[in-house]
Amino acid sequence: MSREIDLYEPLSEMDKHYLINRGMENQVHENELRFSRSDHVTGIAVDSDADNTDNSDNSDADDNDVDAMSDEEWVDSLTVDELRAELKEREQSTAGNKPELQERLLLAL
Repeated sequence: MSREIDLYEPLSEMDKHYLINRGMENQVHENELRFSRSDHVTGIAVDSDADNTDNSDNSDADDNDVDAMSDEEWVDSLTVDELRAELKEREQSTAGNKPELQERLLLAL
């Protein structure tokens, strides 16, 4: 399954996670630079020779460390509403309880 992501709009955390897990860290970095406020890039760690930004001042590293998450950890962190939104985006059934939605989303990734 593929996902439509508009790189000319600010990326959601889910879009960033999706791109990073598929080796597209540079697109996340470029998007953050394009839409950064006050010339501050969020704490997404990007391995790039062009990026030497020190993000150590970010005290909430868990929210911004999505590239270190596995798909399973990411799916486990989603709420039921977020799971349903992700499943709907992938044209999957949104019926069921949270464990069923999590399993269905993992299979769709």
